[in-house]
Order: sequence, then C-alpha cells, then structure tokens
Amino acid sequence: MTVGAFVVSVLTKAAEAGFGEAAKSAAKDAYEALKARLSPSAGSKVVTLEAAPDSEKTQNALIEIIDRQSQQERDALRVLAEALIDASKGSGEPSVALAFRDLEDVAVNLKRIEAEGGGVGVQFENVKGGTITVDEAKAKGRSGN
Repeated sequence: MTVGAFVVSVLTKAAEAGFGEAAKSAAKDAYEALKARLSPSAGSKVVTLEAAPDSEKTQNALIEIIDRQSQQERDALRVLAEALIDASKGSGEPSVALAFRDLEDVAVNLKRIEAEGGGVGVQFENVKGGTITVDEAKAKGRSGN
C-alpha cells in the first residue's frame, strides 16, 4: 500500500466517523493536523472527501496527489495518519459499564464500577427522579497500551 493509499484510508475512516465535527479532542486534533498538512496541496480534495467519504474518484485523486509529494512529505503524512489512528483508539466514547434506561424514582447505590477501553461510562436514558450513587469508578487502559 502506498503512503497515499494509507493516508486516504485513514482520512476516509475519520470522515465517515465524523471527526470533522464531533470527535473527541485528541482525535480531532490529530485529524486537523493531518488536514492542515494536506491543505496546501490537496485541501479542496480533503473537503470533498469529508462530504463524500465513499467517493472512489476523490479517494484516487487524493492518493495521486499524496504519492507525488516528496519522500519527506509522504513520511510526515504517514506519521500524522498513524497519530490519528492512535488518537482515535483512545478517543471514542467511554466504555459503558452500566446503563440505566426507562426508570422512574430509582434508588441505587453501587460499590464499584470498573471498565476497560479508556474510560468508565454510566449511561442514562429516560431516567426520571431518584438517586444513583457510585462509591468507586475505575478505568483500565486498552489492552496493548
């Protein structure tokens, strides 16, 4: 796989995930850094890719632009794309260790919540009234990190 194909693959996945709008800070920063580096040579193509991530025509045009860059520039783009991958691994929504849905007047006291994957998450959906307390919440890092 060429550097261009790799970078475009990462950009496409980021665009599909909506990194341009609602990404968490680290992933969004990495995405913006990659876009900024591409801006002088391919800024309009990146904008087009964001609007239509599944456009093979745009993907191929972007690959060509990137692969025509100097080795130094391709290396810099590869590093930024890898940083985006790394940032997106830890930037997703917290692990949902517990979900409360469709409850009224609850009284819950939890001793401990432990979650893997970058954060402890408790999800509330349509919970009305009552109290929920947690004595301890702990997040374990992702395996391999």
